[in-house]
Amino acid sequence: MDSSNSRGPGRPSRNEQLDLENRLRPFFDSMLSAKLAAEKTGISIKTAEKYFKIWADQLRENHSENIVERQKNSKVKLLNALDHINFNLLAQHNRITRAILDHEKNYSQNKYTKDGKPKPYLPDLVLEQKLSEVIKMQQQLYDTIANIEASPTIDEQTEKEMIKRFQEKAVN
Repeated sequence: MDSSNSRGPGRPSRNEQLDLENRLRPFFDSMLSAKLAAEKTGISIKTAEKYFKIWADQLRENHSENIVERQKNSKVKLLNALDHINFNLLAQHNRITRAILDHEKNYSQNKYTKDGKPKPYLPDLVLEQKLSEVIKMQQQLYDTIANIEASPTIDEQTEKEMIKRFQEKAVN
């Protein structure tokens, strides 16, 4: 710290600390070294390093919290997207089911040929196949949703790992 803004040796006053932070922070934000910041501002290298370390630790902590929050938000967005897909699959399932029922109704109303002979029932195999595919996709989607909902987030995993380490230490 330069002598024009100091009360002498020892811890700087709160105003002096704010002045140090204001002078050093632009160097930190520009990702320049503490050494360069110290040289350019006249502040001791140890003081510059101290502030740089505090700010770097804060960034790491915020980044870790943001990772957990981002993961939770991503999980919610993914589940919402899968919910939308599920809604569309259900609608498709209902349309195909109605088409099959309409086909069966048409058959029951026209069971006989013009000369009175019974017509053989021919299921609509295309609709039956599509319905089978939709049901299979729904089952896969339900499994995927269940797996996502059951998967722990980073903070839950970290907590489990910490408990496990604590238990291991307690045993030893």
